[in-house]
Amino acid sequence: MDSRITRLRRRLEKDPAKPELIKTIRGAGYLYPKR
Repeated sequence: MDSRITRLRRRLEKDPAKPELIKTIRGAGYLYPKR
């Protein structure tokens, strides 16, 4: 799962090191904010 999210971030995010679209919530999962 982590590798899939990493690949998505590389494609979608302006700066994958500082994600804005796909955020990781430790202990819960991933957060996709509303647009």
